[in-house]
Amino acid sequence: MKTLKKRNEFTTFFMVFVMLLQSCTVYKSVPITIDQAVQNQSEVKIHTLNNDTYRFTAIESIDGKYFGINKSAHEVLRTSFDENQISNIKEKDKTLSIILDIGIVIILLTPVIFVAVNGGGIVPDGVFN
Repeated sequence: MKTLKKRNEFTTFFMVFVMLLQSCTVYKSVPITIDQAVQNQSEVKIHTLNNDTYRFTAIESIDGKYFGINKSAHEVLRTSFDENQISNIKEKDKTLSIILDIGIVIILLTPVIFVAVNGGGIVPDGVFN
């Protein structure tokens, strides 16, 4: 019964960390133009002159007007915005976001796995003898 309880605790711990770290997003430091954002169809973060920040999964242009697109499970939300109010647009760095997601999970889970493998002890038996 103790083994089952430890396994459930470990599984719960692992799932919580994986879910929390899925939202880690890194944006490129070099801003792009609105036309590049429309062409790339990638996730962007927009800073306005009013110091507001908006995140969109993509930007599209319809009849000369720009719309930020956010997709939910059942609908696509289009938000219009004035291009003259944009301070800068930063594109999501997909590669670095993936590397950080995986790296953080590995760094956080390594001590947990080490403790689990060593039966709860911090240092394996016989190391300091």
